[in-house]
Amino acid sequence: ALAEAVATLVGHHLAPSQWVGQGAGARAYRRLARKLAAGGVTPVELERVARADQWGRTTEDAETRRFDAGIRFLEAAQAARVRDGVRDDVVSAGELMSRGVAPGPELGRLLSRCREVQDDTGWQDASRIVDEVLKSH
Repeated sequence: ALAEAVATLVGHHLAPSQWVGQGAGARAYRRLARKLAAGGVTPVELERVARADQWGRTTEDAETRRFDAGIRFLEAAQAARVRDGVRDDVVSAGELMSRGVAPGPELGRLLSRCREVQDDTGWQDASRIVDEVLKSH
């Protein structure tokens, strides 16, 4: 678990500066939070690693211990409601099965699609998410 967490943090340690600089939206932050969660870490922990990386340099910001991108990164993660990690999936297999989806591979694909819709939109209403997924299915 520790090796996975470190690999995840190292793999994404530039994201706070890059995403702030590129003006990434809430959808991007929610997707990043999912990737971080798979490695057992949160955006807060990622910002700490990115800040340490920045402060280890010889720039003026590093010498004055400033990392404005980190502050803005955490504000954007908070606005996307993933600062402390991802929310649980809103839609369960039971929700889809109650709508006539049979257990099996298609159920798994639809659950993944529901998670994507949840991350893309920020919706927390299971019925709304399922309606959207089944509409395009």
